[in-house]
Amino acid sequence: MALLLALLVAVWTFFQVRQRLSIGGSLPGALRRRALRVRYQPIYDLATRRCVGAEALLRWRRADGKLLGPDHFIPMAESSGQIREITDYVLEQVLVQLGDFLREHPDLYVSINLAACDVAESRIGALATRLLLQYRVGAGQIAFEVTETGLTDVQAAKGVLAQLRESGHRILIDDFGTGYSSLAYLQELPADVLKIDKSFVDALGHDAASSGVAPHIIHMAHELRLKVVAEGIEHEAQALFLAEQGAQCGQGWLFAKPLTARQFRQLVGRQG
Repeated sequence: MALLLALLVAVWTFFQVRQRLSIGGSLPGALRRRALRVRYQPIYDLATRRCVGAEALLRWRRADGKLLGPDHFIPMAESSGQIREITDYVLEQVLVQLGDFLREHPDLYVSINLAACDVAESRIGALATRLLLQYRVGAGQIAFEVTETGLTDVQAAKGVLAQLRESGHRILIDDFGTGYSSLAYLQELPADVLKIDKSFVDALGHDAASSGVAPHIIHMAHELRLKVVAEGIEHEAQALFLAEQGAQCGQGWLFAKPLTARQFRQLVGRQG
C-alpha cells in the first residue's frame, strides 16, 4: 500500500512539474499572440452602489481552449522575470480597450497589479506616462496595486510608489492583513487605499478568530486617512456590515463577476 501511494505521489509530481514547464515555455509565445486576456472586476461604492472603477485581471486562453487564471502562471512569470512584460502588456491593453471610455467617464479608474520587480525600479512610471499621453487619459484614472507580501524591498518600493503617486496615480495596498506588515511599516508607504483580503470578508459572521480583522483594518485605515476597498464580497449582509464599519468600496460576485471590456462598458452605461 505504501509503495502504491509513493508511486501515485511520484506520478502526480511528474505531471505537475511537466505542466509548469509547459506553461513557462509557452508564456512568451502567448504574449506575442496576445493570448493573455484582460478582464475587469468592477469596484462599487458601497453607499451608492454605483460602479466607480475596476481591477484589471489576467486570464490565459490556451490553445486547447482552456482559460487559466493568474495563479497558474503569474508565480512562474515572477520567478522567470517575464512578469515585467506582462505588467506592460496589461497596462497597454487597458488603455487600448478602455482609453476612450475612461476619457468619457473621468470619475472611473482601473487598477493594475504590480509585481515586486515592478516597484523595485522606475520603469513602470515612464511607460505609464508615455501611454497616458498617447491615449489622453488622466493619471488619476490608472491606479496601481501592490501586495504587502510582494514588497520585498520596502525602501526601493517607497521611492517608486512615491514617484507614481506624485504623477497622479493612486496606490492601493492589496490583500492587506495577510502578510507581515505593521502599523509602522504601513506608515512608511505612500498609499491611498487599503484592500481587505477576501479571507477576512469570508470570515465575517463565521470564523470567530478572524471576524474582527476586517473592522480592525477599516478603523486603522481611517486613522491613517486611507480609503478601504473590501474584496470578495458575495453576500448582501457582508456589504451592509462593511459599509456600516466605514469601508467605502467593495468588489466581488455580489456586484459582478470579472467582465470583458465590452461588458464593463455596458455595465457602466446602464447606470446612466
